[in-house]
Amino acid sequence: MTQPTADPALARPAGGAAPAQPVVTPRPRQRWLDALRGLAVLGVVFDHASYLAFRDAWTGMMRWWHIGAFAVTLIFLVTGYVIPASLGRGGSPARFWVSRAFRLYPMWAVVAAGALAVGFLGLAPLPVEVRSQPLMMLLANGTLLQSLLGVPALLVVLWTLSYQVAFYALATAAWRFGLHRRSAEIAVGLCALVVVVTAAKRVAGPIELPRTGWFVAVTLAVLGVALWAAVRRAGPAALAGSAVLVVVIVGLAARAQHADGWGLLILAMMFTGAALYQARQGEARRWRAAVAAVVLLAAAVVTGWGGGELAYLKELPAADAARVWFAGLASGLLVFAVAPLVRDRLIPRGLTLTGVSSYSVYLLQMGAILLLMPWLRAAGRADWWLQVVAFAGLLAVLLPVSYLSYRLIELPGQRLGKALVRRFTAAPRPVGERPPAAPDPGTLVSVIIPNYDKAKTLRACLESVYAQTHQELEVIVVDDASTDGSREIAAAFPCRLLAFDVNRGVSAARNAGAAAATGEVLFFVDSDIALDPGAIATALRILRERPETGVVQGIYAAQPLFADGPVEVYKTLFEHFWRRRRSGVADATLFALTAVPRRVFDEVGGFDEEMRDTQDIEFGTRLPSRYVIWMSDQVLGRHDDVDRFWPYLREHLRRARTYGALVARLLLGRSRHPEAGRASRRIDVAAVACMVSCALAALLLPLAVFNGWALLGSLALFAVFVAIDRPLWGFVRREKGGLFLVYFVAMHFVMHATEMAGMLAGAVHAVARPARGRSR
Repeated sequence: MTQPTADPALARPAGGAAPAQPVVTPRPRQRWLDALRGLAVLGVVFDHASYLAFRDAWTGMMRWWHIGAFAVTLIFLVTGYVIPASLGRGGSPARFWVSRAFRLYPMWAVVAAGALAVGFLGLAPLPVEVRSQPLMMLLANGTLLQSLLGVPALLVVLWTLSYQVAFYALATAAWRFGLHRRSAEIAVGLCALVVVVTAAKRVAGPIELPRTGWFVAVTLAVLGVALWAAVRRAGPAALAGSAVLVVVIVGLAARAQHADGWGLLILAMMFTGAALYQARQGEARRWRAAVAAVVLLAAAVVTGWGGGELAYLKELPAADAARVWFAGLASGLLVFAVAPLVRDRLIPRGLTLTGVSSYSVYLLQMGAILLLMPWLRAAGRADWWLQVVAFAGLLAVLLPVSYLSYRLIELPGQRLGKALVRRFTAAPRPVGERPPAAPDPGTLVSVIIPNYDKAKTLRACLESVYAQTHQELEVIVVDDASTDGSREIAAAFPCRLLAFDVNRGVSAARNAGAAAATGEVLFFVDSDIALDPGAIATALRILRERPETGVVQGIYAAQPLFADGPVEVYKTLFEHFWRRRRSGVADATLFALTAVPRRVFDEVGGFDEEMRDTQDIEFGTRLPSRYVIWMSDQVLGRHDDVDRFWPYLREHLRRARTYGALVARLLLGRSRHPEAGRASRRIDVAAVACMVSCALAALLLPLAVFNGWALLGSLALFAVFVAIDRPLWGFVRREKGGLFLVYFVAMHFVMHATEMAGMLAGAVHAVARPARGRSR
């Protein structure tokens, strides 16, 4: 990942005093780091694939060199290299931990859930502790510390995450003690412990940790309290928490991991990487980093040859196993040392792209290998060139899927973490700065009504506008090339009519109405809505009472304007319930019946005229964060909605695709508007869970023909969907009775599954074709 250069003046004095905030200078992405990530993860994939399928090739290579040791050495050195910049960039351990959590957990959660699902379906083995000691497995694997705690991992590849998280904890403690620029010295100290632990284990034997839920729970509780003190407290409490972190982490790492002292050696590796970073940045003397690297190799010799048998090389004599393992480690260190000297133009782009998505590749590799195992093993018994073709085929499946998961899972998670960090550090309004002036009761309001072929409802809409209790109105109807006599209806009212010769979309119509308006407040209302008499007056009151409000949006009434059938009743009831439940501060803008002060509208810049759907929401992404979006259930309007199933389904799918593409572009930083990206304050977990459960239930249902477990899984997911939306079912039953509720639940299931499918399709389209990702 790109690592900015932090101000070398950043330092933490002993005693827990906070350092000065870092001055951050953005730097171009370092291609050599991405190339090393790609090289490392390809080495891991080859190590696992050859061990499981191409055994002759693996055995031949293991006579001279351990590619797995080479790969994980690169992984840990890169981790150590990037963490000082990450910790220094935020200037706060709390921000650092939030950022790292949102880098690791989203993809880990997907892979862990997949491993459990496949295991429970009987398609792959799971550790027996999943069933015998589920609490222990949940705690240990959920904190990513399972390998340090001696608990089996859900996937064998997850062991590296335990040591990375342990390194984060030690780096945080070093930062608290003011030793974060002493990475070389820390690495040498850990190497000395490697020698001590190796000797002690040769005399007294290894220490086995108890595999019990109580031991895991108590250890994690101690670590959690210590980390909280180190991250969130100051002074003696922070130092005490940091000391506990060091003692517990080092004690756990001293256990055997493949070889005696190997766990401590991994931590020394990462601190050596940090020392190399500090040497390159001029924060430490280069000779110190060189000494740390030499001492690391010496400690590797001790733990390799003197520490006993390497657990995963039992096929080789102990001396040969240590030799090939050391060759892999030393070559990894050498490649890492010379990689920064390679010019960017000489680094293959494919290798850097693999490095960018290396975390996904690493987590998904075993699934891909196991999926293709019959084919790989068949190739392993054939000529060498067929083995090469088989490995290339494995990469052809694994790398694109991993890059897609990086785009759809990792990147959104990272952006969410950054948004949370920005929110933690958001500057308050300067003392003495007054909020903008609010409108008074005599404010002229420009009511803007975009219209396209709504002759059925336009008259009712205009009559409701002229019946408002607030009478200082300027009414502007913008007709978007209607063909149904709408203009004649508008001409019968004392409003201003703007008419387009060709259909340009609702965004262009609203912008044209705003350009022609002279009022201090703009009130947008769609032509298929009839406002309650006090709607505009209520919106003005909210703007007056809440000066920080930039947008006031209303909700649909529970009764449609014209009840034309059950589809429309379903949609109206759901829209009313959904918007009423979100009354108050909202995250997204919806402009069906919405008031905006003129100065705010001009500041945002109007609607994106290239968008035909979700343009309301896109407008809100550009609304400056100092403004509040307020949804009021007292600003009401009766809506005439679509009343036929298939047109509604097509409209729902189209809007979901557009919304999915919009969200994907915002998360990936591909919006046409550089200022877009207003962070959401909350995520509707219930809505997301409903969509996911409905989509998965719909996917599993056809599989029930082949497997009864699929039917059971589909029914379980449907039950989850029903349980989540219980408040909605109660509302519908009170409004329309139990018989209509059955119809409503079925419609809701179909629409949620459709929405999930549409959003995924839009997101994939935006990721795969960024240059054509504009909605039209």
